[in-house]
Amino acid sequence: MEESLNNYRQDQSADEAINIQELVSLVWRLKWWIIASALIALILGFFYVRMQTPVYERTSWIILNKNDGSNSELSLLADISGLKGSGKKIENELFILKSPSMMQKVVEELDLNTRYYHYRLPIGDSYLKYNRQLFNLKHDEFYKDNPFTLTVTADPLFPDELHPEGVSVEFKHLSDSTFRIQHLSCNGGEIKSFRKQECRYGEALPIPGASVSLQNTEPRFMTKNDSYLATWSTSYRSALGFNKAFDASVQNTGSRTNMTDIIQIAMHDSKTARADDILNTITRVSNQESRDYNNQSTLATIQFIDTRLSDIAKELGDVERSYRNYQTSNVVVNLESQSQLTMTSDMEYKNQLTDLQLQMQVLDMIQNYLAENP
Repeated sequence: MEESLNNYRQDQSADEAINIQELVSLVWRLKWWIIASALIALILGFFYVRMQTPVYERTSWIILNKNDGSNSELSLLADISGLKGSGKKIENELFILKSPSMMQKVVEELDLNTRYYHYRLPIGDSYLKYNRQLFNLKHDEFYKDNPFTLTVTADPLFPDELHPEGVSVEFKHLSDSTFRIQHLSCNGGEIKSFRKQECRYGEALPIPGASVSLQNTEPRFMTKNDSYLATWSTSYRSALGFNKAFDASVQNTGSRTNMTDIIQIAMHDSKTARADDILNTITRVSNQESRDYNNQSTLATIQFIDTRLSDIAKELGDVERSYRNYQTSNVVVNLESQSQLTMTSDMEYKNQLTDLQLQMQVLDMIQNYLAENP
């Protein structure tokens, strides 16, 4: 029994040795295919990594004003008028910050609806002289350093709904004054009549509902026979794109009941300078809109007081005219009692005028305070 078991183990060891030898032999026969496959994978991986554009994250913080911008001097008047604004809700602030309308204001202020690109070789510019047509695959974006500009002018003869919402111009730089259009598209559809057409910088190119033109602002920074790309879209469409890379969240302390009034805003972008500009502009626009919103209750209170003072002044004028008409139209027999009545009425009117003057002085003080502290 033991002898049979030993023979079985020897046969099994011999079979395993044969299998390993066959595997090593097979790998050795295919060694060049394996090496070639590894090299191809490394090259493809290298080009894939070089083709990717790094995206950076920039963050900032906004602290909300706890008193909602209310004015202590006007709080009593606001309570009396019933026009005191509601308290600020942090959820409302988050909604406003993330809204496309807020980002649209940023896009319009920074002119972010026009973007510029340069097609480059992924492995470095020093190799561009070799087979430039084949390897210009990656497009690097300019930001505030673009050597050319794209202008889209809407045709006033067309209604607003027929104006283009997006324009893209891909062209090859030929000289300081000429370029060749490779692709020109409007609202996502290519205008094939412009393909391979040679044009001059500054020339107006008609498209449906508008015209486009390219300006060569920095000729020394443009390379001959290089490909460039310029895109334009409406401010709202651009805002929707930037809004996807923007985020706002509340910095809480771990307890929902003890939530702070600090909001963290973040922007993901391939250009850190543009991300910083967007965050700074959003913060400034948000603060301005918050001040405008918080001042609404104060302005409404002032308007209410002005209306009431106008009504009071009108009523006092009517009373005074009635009194004078009474004096002239009625004969007074008892001069002493008439004089006493006149003096009493005069004192009452003077007291009312004094109260009115005090109210006007208070309003002047409020108006001066608001003018000094907007």
